[in-house]
Amino acid sequence: MSRYLLFVVTCLFLVPAQATRGAGRDKREETEQRTDALAALITVKTENGRGSGFICDMGETNDYIITNAHVIEAAKSIKLTTVEGRQFRPKSIELANNRDLARMRIPDTDVPSLKLAAHAPKIGAKIFAYGDSMGMDSITRLPGKVKGVGPQVLEISAEFVAGNSGGPILDNKGEVLGVATFVVKPKKVDWHVKDTEFEKPRRFGVRVNDRVQWVPVRYRQFYREASALQDVKFYLEDMGRISMILRQEDPRDTRSGFQKILLSKESLKSKRYADPAYATHLLTISNSYIQFYNSARKYSFSSYSVKGPLDRFYEALKRTPTLPRQKLQRRRWSTNHYKKQADEYIEMFETWEKDIEPLKSQRAF
Repeated sequence: MSRYLLFVVTCLFLVPAQATRGAGRDKREETEQRTDALAALITVKTENGRGSGFICDMGETNDYIITNAHVIEAAKSIKLTTVEGRQFRPKSIELANNRDLARMRIPDTDVPSLKLAAHAPKIGAKIFAYGDSMGMDSITRLPGKVKGVGPQVLEISAEFVAGNSGGPILDNKGEVLGVATFVVKPKKVDWHVKDTEFEKPRRFGVRVNDRVQWVPVRYRQFYREASALQDVKFYLEDMGRISMILRQEDPRDTRSGFQKILLSKESLKSKRYADPAYATHLLTISNSYIQFYNSARKYSFSSYSVKGPLDRFYEALKRTPTLPRQKLQRRRWSTNHYKKQADEYIEMFETWEKDIEPLKSQRAF
């Protein structure tokens, strides 16, 4: 009996010791993975903002840096820097055909690289999102889990923020599952999602695997396409401002709204638009309405001094979606990702036209 008790007591001490050694080994492996991941991380700086990237082993070579296409869009200069301060200049650029990804070829390097995971993401799996959170030149490691998986995206719980775009999402082996890309925040909470996790911001990454179709692009072409889409994005935002202005009940408030557009003339031309035609059109709308308002206080509505500016205002308002829509439709896009984005913008213009028509007929000037 004493021998049996001695055997049991010995086993009770041996099992925890083995588990401790196993846990220690796992911790060491995780520390090594963390160190390798950190060495492969890149901070991306352009004149438009900051993001993240990483050096990736793409099979036969590790001289690629992967990031989101939107991180380097419409940038005249791209600065790529490792945690140790080593800098790279891209030799060439390729875009993913059907998702928000770009990879930049750099000179051969001995800097450690990350590998793409051979397996698909699994819901509930532990992950880590790395990146330059808030663009502070400091790589952070954000823990989380996979919450959802799709053909091109995966949803994660790691709370990445601005600056993390382009950074890798790694599994517990330190292999790349995807790239942190965008956050969706519901604008209006419907009753069927109220008090659920879906009324909170949701974070998504773009999957990276061997199914991504890479399209080589000349940088000048990439710059033109990205600038065109960026212009249209800003233009749509300004059209939204016009919609809000026209919803003012008091004509004096309407005039004040258009005056604010005129006051932003310099920023419209120098910062928001690469193509000055968009700013010029917005200024035509603003000027014609203010001229109409000032004339209507002095002359009758039948006079040309009032009718002329009003006609020019309505004509300019009618042409508002025409300029960008024609440019989007005529352009040949390098990737399906950009073409899809252009098509979505065209749909927004059509929605705006339907939304603005009742406002024009209901206005009491």
